[in-house]
Amino acid sequence: MREQIELCINRFEKRIRQVHVAIDPMRKTKDFRTIAFIIEGVLHADPAPEPIRYSSHLKTVSKEFTVKDSIE
Repeated sequence: MREQIELCINRFEKRIRQVHVAIDPMRKTKDFRTIAFIIEGVLHADPAPEPIRYSSHLKTVSKEFTVKDSIE
């Protein structure tokens, strides 16, 4: 699943490079039907590239996918 997310980002968002998606083992959810991911990459924009990091959740029953900025 994480490889499919990487593929979609690489295909549809050309400004983001060095994309890496990982399942977040540290993020405990109350619902065992929810999968947590970390999405990282480099946004190529003016004036300089910027690292990005997002926290995301997939609710497997409703197929709802949420993404939040998680740069600290």
